[in-house]
Amino acid sequence: MGLAGLRLIITREKKNLYILVAFGLLALKELLFLSPIPPAFNIFIDPVLSVSSLILLSYGFMYQEDGNRLLKRLFNINLSLLTFLLILAILLKILHLRAGYNLALRLFYLWEIILLSVPIILFFRWRIEDNVSLAIGYGLWLFPSLFYKIPQDIKGIMFTFSYLAFFFTLYKGLLKDFNHMNLINQSMLREKEVTLSFLEKIGTTMHGIFDLDEVLKMIMNCVISVSNASAGAIFLLSSDKKELTVETVEGLFPPLHKTSGYVSSKAKYIMERFKAERIKLGEGIIGEVAKTGNPILIKRAENDPRVPEVSTDFLKINTMVITPLKIKEEVVGVIALVNKKDDTRFTEMDNTMLRALGSQAAISINNAKLYKELSVKERMERELQIAKDIQQFILPKESPVIENFDIVSLYRSAMEVGGDYYDYVKVSGNEIGIVIGDVSGKGVPGALIMAMVRSILQAIGMGNHSTKDVLSRLNKHVCNSLKTDMFVSIFYCILDTKNRTLTYSRAGHDPLILLSAGKSEYELLTTNGLAIGLSDPATFSEVIEEKKIQLSSHDIVVFYTDGITEAMNEKQEEFGFDKLANVITSNRALDAKGISAKIDEEVTQFVGKMHQHDDITMVVLKAR
Repeated sequence: MGLAGLRLIITREKKNLYILVAFGLLALKELLFLSPIPPAFNIFIDPVLSVSSLILLSYGFMYQEDGNRLLKRLFNINLSLLTFLLILAILLKILHLRAGYNLALRLFYLWEIILLSVPIILFFRWRIEDNVSLAIGYGLWLFPSLFYKIPQDIKGIMFTFSYLAFFFTLYKGLLKDFNHMNLINQSMLREKEVTLSFLEKIGTTMHGIFDLDEVLKMIMNCVISVSNASAGAIFLLSSDKKELTVETVEGLFPPLHKTSGYVSSKAKYIMERFKAERIKLGEGIIGEVAKTGNPILIKRAENDPRVPEVSTDFLKINTMVITPLKIKEEVVGVIALVNKKDDTRFTEMDNTMLRALGSQAAISINNAKLYKELSVKERMERELQIAKDIQQFILPKESPVIENFDIVSLYRSAMEVGGDYYDYVKVSGNEIGIVIGDVSGKGVPGALIMAMVRSILQAIGMGNHSTKDVLSRLNKHVCNSLKTDMFVSIFYCILDTKNRTLTYSRAGHDPLILLSAGKSEYELLTTNGLAIGLSDPATFSEVIEEKKIQLSSHDIVVFYTDGITEAMNEKQEEFGFDKLANVITSNRALDAKGISAKIDEEVTQFVGKMHQHDDITMVVLKAR
């Protein structure tokens, strides 16, 4: 132990050291009394040693540095009385007043009996184990103190041995405390060294590594190396804080809670099953640590009911230590170690060390998780921007100018880029194709599908006067290119501006709304048809239909996607088809641009502050 450790011992055991010195002075006084010394000893040295020792005893047992006023007052009174008796005894001896001097000495002895009886009784209640030595010493001291007719030489010898018995017994207790503090100091130094070593290893091995799985493996490897454990595992708490999953394992880690179906003869099967398990918060010993946030040390696991019994030796748990992984008192996971490679037991030192390492490991894990979340967020933001760029590139920059008709389009992207799509196709001199669609996928995949559909439809739509044929050929080209969970809903019309006709086909999309002039009720334009990509070309062509209507002046046709009808407010209510139809009917006197603006206004007002996760897209056509 260094000088700092010695200072710590002296600080904590200061009062006991005062008592030890007091008994040493009392023993020295008796030894001097038995030795051939000048008579001056009886006048000065004897009273001085007695009073000094009693002052030290008084300080050791009465004085309190923590502000106990009563004990401080008792100490001050005791100190004053002892000082007064010391001065009185010396004066009486100098004045050769033997009777008075003997009375003063008897008061000293009485004071000793009263003062020493208290600590000696306390000695028997302390952690000093050698009570036999104390009993013998107490008997040797009490007997001559009570009987004054015993010869002085014998009395001095008995006092000497009693004081020495007290001295060495107390010394033994202090030495035990010293050794205990030494072990604690060594444990603290060891913990500090291990923690610094762990941090150094983590810092070295994890430099430039931000993958969570790699970080967990590095931490587990370092902890196993430092603790000399046979196996270890790290469990992380799920985002809903309800269960733990095994994220990394090193060594053959036995099952720690009741599970079914373990094939105990095959280590490979056990580990595969163990890694697939989900542990509920509070379930088993792992769940208990995660729930309470308190570590558990099991030195001997053989008879601990919390440790499951196993029939195979290689799965047997002899000792284990489990500690929570915390970030500012919030549990994020659990780290567990089982058995030691040298067949020893885990100790309190291991428990303390693992807690220190767990705190540092939790920080590293949390940093890796934050980086992972940031990476995912950044990737999503990049994909979102790419999808928006693709979408903005392929959507028409402006609506075409059509003779005898007003046409206007509106597109407003949501927080997540959907697959909404609209476009115009130059079919012939007096025919224009109008298409609106919705790709099931979002983000970059949806945007790419949208771009592919647009390119193909533009190519096959030019010169083709059949909406049914256009959509059938489109499905034939893209059905094999789409994933099984992706499809495209499309409504495709061909407007003949000269003959004022609208030919249309529907491939799984929402029907169009037609509000004819002179009629108060709207009607829906719909046909049979499957979404693009859901069926083979033959089935698609067999199901899809084509219809044609005649348009008159002031007739209104509205194309839209479900981003309008399914727009939701804070009460989780949808805007709905009926509200859309009512807005169109109520504003039929407006031109196409005015109707579009009114629909957008009503949807925005209905939604309020609620964030939308689908695009809002529509095309409004009105005959002049």
